[in-house]
Amino acid sequence: MSQTKVMIVEDEFIIAMDLKMRLEKMGYDVPDLPDISSISFETIAAEEPDIVLMDIRLGDGIDGISLAGDVYRKLDIPVVFTTAHSDSITLDRAGKTNPYGYLIKPMKDQEVKASITMALHKHHTESQLRKLFANIPNGVIVVRRDDDLRDFVIDAVNPAASDLDSAGEEMIGRTLASYLMRSVCYDLEGDGCFGLIETVFKVWKYGESIPYTLTAIRDNSILGWREYFVYKSSKNEVTVVFRDVTEQKRLEEALRLRTSDMMYSIDHLSALRSCLEVSMESRLPIPKRISYLADFMTQAVQEPEDMSVRVSWENNEVRSSRFHGMEWTFSRPVLLGGEKLGTVEWGYSGEKDRLFEGPFSREEVDLFESIVQIISHLIDDDRGNALWQDRLRIYVSLLNGIKKPLLFINKEGDVDFINVAMEKVLDMASEEVKSLPVDMLPLSCALDLGKTCARVIGSGVAESIALPEGDGEVRPALNDEGEVLGVLIFFPHQEAGSDEL
Repeated sequence: MSQTKVMIVEDEFIIAMDLKMRLEKMGYDVPDLPDISSISFETIAAEEPDIVLMDIRLGDGIDGISLAGDVYRKLDIPVVFTTAHSDSITLDRAGKTNPYGYLIKPMKDQEVKASITMALHKHHTESQLRKLFANIPNGVIVVRRDDDLRDFVIDAVNPAASDLDSAGEEMIGRTLASYLMRSVCYDLEGDGCFGLIETVFKVWKYGESIPYTLTAIRDNSILGWREYFVYKSSKNEVTVVFRDVTEQKRLEEALRLRTSDMMYSIDHLSALRSCLEVSMESRLPIPKRISYLADFMTQAVQEPEDMSVRVSWENNEVRSSRFHGMEWTFSRPVLLGGEKLGTVEWGYSGEKDRLFEGPFSREEVDLFESIVQIISHLIDDDRGNALWQDRLRIYVSLLNGIKKPLLFINKEGDVDFINVAMEKVLDMASEEVKSLPVDMLPLSCALDLGKTCARVIGSGVAESIALPEGDGEVRPALNDEGEVLGVLIFFPHQEAGSDEL
């Protein structure tokens, strides 16, 4: 480990020689004493000392205080003043050069060694902090409270702050407000910069560190974000550490939107599942199911009490339960296979703020259009049911015109239909026997008839049934795909009114 090199700048030769010998005994490397009459900044620089012990008054018009200031600023070498003068004026003037200590003559060895050790330690610490200040990726601004200006003045700006703000050392000595207005706040609207200055004031006054986020806005568009952390670093100094978080904020916003989209998709699917469950509730008439879907649409918006829905097709119209007059905003055709089946309309009763989609959000419109698709299938089913009902009425009319008793048994073995002739045989109305198991009918052949029906439903092959008065026939009833729907039973040799069955 190399020796610490201590340079002595002293105008009194005897004192200088004595100090040199004492320092060498302590283990320091002390170069030859310089000629004080020609001492200069360059002389000290040539020796490359680790520390300088400098007399404040060097005589012959040489100012030790001024020379010490140059050494510290230009060479970054710590200076400890040696002086026999301890008056406040001299010390105040010397203090402005940031000395690392004072030694009052006559000096004791312990005092000299302690001062050198402390000065070197302080210088090393400050050097590390300066490197950190210069290389930290965050912007750092050090401001000092100036009581005369009643404002904060810039004391230091690190390179990162200069890069971020395009304002460097030329701003040192300027007020914080002028720095901010030049560097970042020229493109702000509102009280963004004033809020930051107020934060700096609070930290200086109360000492509590405060974070602050500043948003740059121009023409109602966000240009970027800054995060500031303000803390009190000394009695009259406040340090402001900041970084540009625009990219981070944009990534967070993108993540928020993706999360929102995902949650919307989940809500959307959950809502559609509920709608599908309603649409598949076969125990409810189709118009009733559509009315439930209309009510669901009114509940899916932010102001359901003002929302109304109307669904119309052919000669039918279904309205939401709290339907009232309104300004129609949206109308969607009910389409299936390119054919228009009807119309779904929804809207609010009064004027609402209109965004680009009207008073409804894009998510609400997407959900409604999905519900319209469900309604289109229900309307198609309703039309099919109406056609089937028309055909059924024709079939019933034809079957009732047959004078021979007959009945239809479904695949579960229950009565679905009996004609008028069979009503007379049973002496019971159709409504009384409907859904009654065939083997429970008041017929002498009921048990045998039940067994025969089960076989025909299982095999799909017609069978005859022997009766005392003549044969009956049990035939399978098939749909277009050949599936057995039930059986048709008739008694060709039995007249209406006979009780022989």
